[in-house]
Amino acid sequence: MQRSQIHVGQSLRQVQQFLRVHADAVPTAVASQAKRTLDAAVAELDRTATEQGGLTRNMRGEVQLRLELERTLVRKFMTPLAKFARASLRGAPEFASLTPATGRMHRERLVRAAQAMAAAADQHVDALRAGDFPADFVAQLRSAAAAVQQSFDARTSRRVRRTGVTQEIIGALVKGRQAVATLDALVMHTIVGNDALEAEWRSAKRVRRVATTEQEVLAAA
Repeated sequence: MQRSQIHVGQSLRQVQQFLRVHADAVPTAVASQAKRTLDAAVAELDRTATEQGGLTRNMRGEVQLRLELERTLVRKFMTPLAKFARASLRGAPEFASLTPATGRMHRERLVRAAQAMAAAADQHVDALRAGDFPADFVAQLRSAAAAVQQSFDARTSRRVRRTGVTQEIIGALVKGRQAVATLDALVMHTIVGNDALEAEWRSAKRVRRVATTEQEVLAAA
């Protein structure tokens, strides 16, 4: 969650706390639909914020995993195959596919190059075996490339989901602040003239940080 969203969320919990502590003073507000909407919004905020945090941590872990898988693909499979091709397969029609420059390749570009290498290597299985490569070397190369692709796809899927979760967080904050606006009318109608409670209510409903974006303004309205 962004810091501004955290502050808005805190304001919702402050209102809940005020209503809990002063339930006897504001019974109409406590029993209102607006209070139920507020509680539901806070519960939704808790759920989505937890999911967002988990997705963010998993995405960071997935990046590290993908980098390790890429290193394995290049160092264990692509580089040895390219060296073998330069030493033993010069002049073969597939030579260019067998000797890609992998130094700056990452993610899908690296996977495509590895797949092209595997397809080219299929034409030279006998030479690879004569060179003492494992009988299933090309299959291992394909599996290593597939592992990189799967890791990349997993992170992309989590990123898409995190975008949706972020919108759910914004929606929960908007609903919560709208509920607070309704509760404000009920509470002030009840406690007007009680200076201490009025001051406490103003403090409870206040968002501690000034909103700076259109979405934050809406959430803090």
